[in-house]
Order: sequence, then C-alpha cells, then structure tokens
Amino acid sequence: MAIHIGKGENECQLHIDGRFTFETYREFLSAVDGRSPHCKHLTIDLTRTDYLDSSALGLLIQMRQRLSNPERNVLRVKKGSVAEEVLTITNFAQMFQIEVT
Repeated sequence: MAIHIGKGENECQLHIDGRFTFETYREFLSAVDGRSPHCKHLTIDLTRTDYLDSSALGLLIQMRQRLSNPERNVLRVKKGSVAEEVLTITNFAQMFQIEVT
C-alpha cells in the first residue's frame, strides 16, 4: 500500500496494490489518518487490487466515518475487476462515489 499526494494541494490518493484484507488494517488506517491536513478529497485507488474481503469493506466504512467530508471521497476501480464486482454487489455506490476506469 502506498499513499501519494495528487496534483492539487487538496487532493490525496491512496493506492492499494494486491490483497486488501484484515492484515492491512493498521497500515490502511494509519495512511488515512496520516494524510496531509490540507487533503480535502481522498481517492482510494483499487485499480491494482486483486482481492478484497469483508474486512476491507469494513475498513472503507471506518474510513468514511473518520473523514470530515465523506461525500467528497472516491473509490476508483478497474472495469471488470474483482473490486468493481464486490463494490457493486455490496451496494457501496450508495456510500461512495465510484469511478470505473
């Protein structure tokens, strides 16, 4: 997992490569909590995530609760990916803006 600051001062991106599971919860929440205070928009990039479990879904919900503007945050997924399928089945589009690339 790597966190990258986006093009603007107010935008951050958190890229999750590989498996997004319970084992990554500390690193994930640390990255969310450790982002720049100027970061107003957070994009979680799941385009290189090849597996996510129910713990990962719970972490996304926890992240949303920790953020001051949860409606301004995006989940980015690759078209036809496991992440897109799981987020569609679980109806996460009601809680997050989902971008399909």
